[in-house]
Amino acid sequence: MDKLNASDLAASLSDVTQNVIYATPRYTEITCTAQEQGLISADFWMIKVPGMAASLWNIRPQTDLLLMDSQEGEYIESAFILNGSIDSTFNNRPARAAKNTHAFQYTPTMEAQHKIGRQNVEALHINFELNFFKSIVSTSESQPLDDLFNCLEKKQQFLAPPSLLPLQARMHDIIFSIRNCGFNSLTRAIFIEAKLLELFALQIEQIAQSKTPSTKPICSKEDQAKLFAVREFIEINYLQPLSLTQITALFGLNEFKLKKGYKSLFNTTVFGHIYNLRMQKAMQLLSQKKMTIGEIAGLIGYANIGSFSSEFKKKFGFPPSKA
Repeated sequence: MDKLNASDLAASLSDVTQNVIYATPRYTEITCTAQEQGLISADFWMIKVPGMAASLWNIRPQTDLLLMDSQEGEYIESAFILNGSIDSTFNNRPARAAKNTHAFQYTPTMEAQHKIGRQNVEALHINFELNFFKSIVSTSESQPLDDLFNCLEKKQQFLAPPSLLPLQARMHDIIFSIRNCGFNSLTRAIFIEAKLLELFALQIEQIAQSKTPSTKPICSKEDQAKLFAVREFIEINYLQPLSLTQITALFGLNEFKLKKGYKSLFNTTVFGHIYNLRMQKAMQLLSQKKMTIGEIAGLIGYANIGSFSSEFKKKFGFPPSKA
């Protein structure tokens, strides 16, 4: 198994192209492509705003890889896995990150390993500066966040594993809006900074809820696995006509478990998820300017442009003609 340095993956590869999009004291944005023949190819998008540095990366291994990650000093990170899976150990503590999950960790010092097979892995990472992060959580008045702040004060590891934290529909929307931000200069910096903080707010709220005592879970682990499979099915087939009857038959779930379990796990309904995916697809196609608004409306399931335009404006705040 080949080993690479995860802390600076691009620097570990021989063929690297870097492009500085913005470089100001308040906001930096860099894109990078890198590859090593027979080993890996990767794309990186890195941004830095006050208190936070974020990276969106897509790596495509051509063989099994072991990424070695060592961080000196206190380290605070949110990770959102959009595609693929990673088997990791953090200071000898195992954690598996799979598609459509997220994780958070604080560690006073970190020795980590990440095993990645021959699959595309796409993830968004947000690293927080220590004092900035403390200023956010120090007055939370929430027991789970108080526990986190105490870990920071005592320099004890805190890990919220992804197995407990499925990506919510709103998180997908935020990541989509960051990736497709149409603003420039200062407006772009403010928008992305706000979205990163919103994403973290949703994550920390979910962590708090996951640590709050609750009643019996609405569905078993077996049914939860089926619901994750349903979500993956939807993300592949969302442009097709789908029905609850069809999905329940395909995955062996009754309608109650499908509707209630999906809402509980992913904080959205089945059709709410389909709607979000279709609207994101519409935004993507509009930005490419290869199809007319009418063609896009038909593709995502609208019989007329008027209905599509109304829903699009409700979703994004502006009509498709301005996208």
